[in-house]
Amino acid sequence: MQLIAAAVLMGLAAAAIAWAETGRTLRHLTRHRDGDQ
Repeated sequence: MQLIAAAVLMGLAAAAIAWAETGRTLRHLTRHRDGDQ
């Protein structure tokens, strides 16, 4: 059970990092688009 819990926590951490990177990229693209227009 401990291994399963550890795997779940690692998955959540990886998902949180990926979500943060995606949000940062989307914000950068939006900012860049606004600057061009």
